Amino acid sequence: MLAAVCGPAPPSLAAEALVIAVPELPRELDPQLAVRDVDLAAASEMFMGLVTRDALGKLIPGAAERWDISSDQLTYTFTLRRGMQWSDGAAVDAEDFVAGFRHALSPAVPFASALLPIQGAEEALAGTRASFGVAAPDSRTVRITLKHPFAAFLATLALPVSMPLPHRRGERAFTRDNPASNGPFMAAPTEHGLALAKNPRFFAANEVAVPGVTFVAASSSDEAVEMVRARTAQLTWGFSFMPPPPRARGLKAEAGTDLLFVAVNARKPILNRRENRHALAMTIDREAFVRSSRLENAAPAYTMVPPQLAGAVAFHRAAYAPLTGNMRSAVAEVLLEESQVSRANPTTLQFRYPKGAATAAFAKAITAGWPRIGINVQLQEDAPAEFADALRRGDFDLALATWPSRAEDAAGFMTPLSLQAGPWNMAGYAEPEFNKRLQAALSETDQVIRPQTLAQAESVLIEDQIILPVVFFTPVRPVAVEGWQPNALGIHPLRYLLR
Repeated sequence: MLAAVCGPAPPSLAAEALVIAVPELPRELDPQLAVRDVDLAAASEMFMGLVTRDALGKLIPGAAERWDISSDQLTYTFTLRRGMQWSDGAAVDAEDFVAGFRHALSPAVPFASALLPIQGAEEALAGTRASFGVAAPDSRTVRITLKHPFAAFLATLALPVSMPLPHRRGERAFTRDNPASNGPFMAAPTEHGLALAKNPRFFAANEVAVPGVTFVAASSSDEAVEMVRARTAQLTWGFSFMPPPPRARGLKAEAGTDLLFVAVNARKPILNRRENRHALAMTIDREAFVRSSRLENAAPAYTMVPPQLAGAVAFHRAAYAPLTGNMRSAVAEVLLEESQVSRANPTTLQFRYPKGAATAAFAKAITAGWPRIGINVQLQEDAPAEFADALRRGDFDLALATWPSRAEDAAGFMTPLSLQAGPWNMAGYAEPEFNKRLQAALSETDQVIRPQTLAQAESVLIEDQIILPVVFFTPVRPVAVEGWQPNALGIHPLRYLLR
């Protein structure tokens, strides 16, 4: 099966290679051009930034052995590890990181906006000359200057967009003929995509137990789970939905909380009016959904941010939360009147969801109340890869989606709707007031004030109902390998697994 999908295994891959089920095969070699989930995951294994994540998702030193932050929190000085090499044997030095950041600040890079807190980054992205806030005073020192404090900057440095570039080769370094990498794994291109082989020149190669990785495509999350249960795969990448309960054989619960929501394409007629989005949101019976979904630790979501991340701060709940179901339907009908939508004059909206038994049931349950207010639904089931592509293209009216809890605080549940989110901003949301409040929160380093400013940003999203929160839940993953550690971020670097 693997040979049919991936082609013959490269000679460097041992028979004990880890097999990962994916919705589509990885193929992008340039970490900064990665946009699909599988390519982003592969980039995080092939490349090592100044900062990285451990088995529990915590930030730890990566290519930099240590760093210092100035008292004004504007200047970050990183000292690289000694003797690091690219997978082809060339030395990794500070200029590689300068080149990487410059390479990333291009309109062709989907997540370039993540680097905008760096001094001069906005000008570089616009193609104008300006002093750039990344420098290499010597071969082992990388100095980064920000234009304002940014509390999540270290986390940004662990993302693929912040990876180094072999500067001696110029900007076309990442090709199938020259796939140099500095992470625990290196690319092993196949006829149809990529495999991964252990990088013997990685600075901690003796600690990496997995000899290599091959990938096999699955048509749905259900099929991916069965592959792991049958031991034809050991892990999955890129599948958001897994069937409950986690106690079933081969499934393990994460330690974090995900948000199941309805993505709304606010560019479309009917949906570009806030009152109509409220009408849809308030006629989702979240309590009934929780009872029927069998999701682990499910709770109705009337906020964007899970209560455990909000802490002592009272995050803004949707105004319709206290209303009864009948009251919500009555209000929804009034809200739709201006758009001339009613049971007597219904309209039809497309609702896309990724293929799977659980997701099909979720889609039906979420949309069950909408025909009563004049919203008929055309359900469309897509293969996972096609579904993800449709969301990135904006080719949907409504879609079933999740946001993983990959953030240290509430900001992670809001940044996908910011101007800096790139392809993750599937709703095309560009509300100035929200972006203003979110940027103020992201620049706030006081851990008492920061949650309050994040709550102010979230209040704009709840008032706009630009996405429709449905339920918070504990995600589960199919796992058949040792060393996998559940964590709140859902991050599981392969270098810590035991094959």
